[in-house]
Amino acid sequence: MKTKYPILVIMLLVGTIVTGSAHAADSPGETKASGQPFVHPSDDASYSNDMRDDEMLAKAKPVDSGKVQYVSGGIAVSGMRAIDAEEHAYNLKMLFVGGADGEYLADVAVNIKDSKGNTLLSTTAEGPVLLVKMPPGHYTVSTKTSNGAMLTRHVKVGDDHLASYVLRYPNNRQ
Repeated sequence: MKTKYPILVIMLLVGTIVTGSAHAADSPGETKASGQPFVHPSDDASYSNDMRDDEMLAKAKPVDSGKVQYVSGGIAVSGMRAIDAEEHAYNLKMLFVGGADGEYLADVAVNIKDSKGNTLLSTTAEGPVLLVKMPPGHYTVSTKTSNGAMLTRHVKVGDDHLASYVLRYPNNRQ
């Protein structure tokens, strides 16, 4: 009689573990159509309602200003992937975020001046990320969002690594 009880307990534990792991794969509130795999909305590569818009935004195209080369973008997941793929070719990265929740910002006016006050770049970032290929040195970056929030940062750019800066606009809302 003593040997049957431990075997029964082990069988119950194994049954509970197997059943529990099958249920653990489904998150609460998610449903599956019978015979079809479940695709969670976050698994989708695009958050845009128009796939053509999303494809256009994903194409991060470098621009040569005559003094520096840059690319901006990062709208939607595919846009971020496109920017990430280009990151290795640049030495300055700026990410524009606003408010307490850190929402990504686009249409940010950016002016970059060297230590002598010469403007190297004056552009409007099309998305929340701006990558710039610049000579090593110290620069002043002045920015203004479409809502009028302004920031100025002093940045140091090297030749051998990517200098990354997050520009957070605490009072971006009107």
